[in-house]
Amino acid sequence: MAQPNLGKRKEHMVRVPEPVDVPELAAHAGYSQVSRYVADLLCDIAGRSDLKVGPDLVKEGQLPLTA
Repeated sequence: MAQPNLGKRKEHMVRVPEPVDVPELAAHAGYSQVSRYVADLLCDIAGRSDLKVGPDLVKEGQLPLTA
């Protein structure tokens, strides 16, 4: 499925300590993509929540949002 254009982005590579399970954190927060989750965290830290994409997974027992 096609992804919406997220605007101009820069790529950054980070190394996270092994005990920190970033994919699990992302999934728990409702994200299917680790990079999208980390980008949203950085937007929060930078005070730019207007640039966040938000979670994309529907949790069990929750109805999907529609436009």
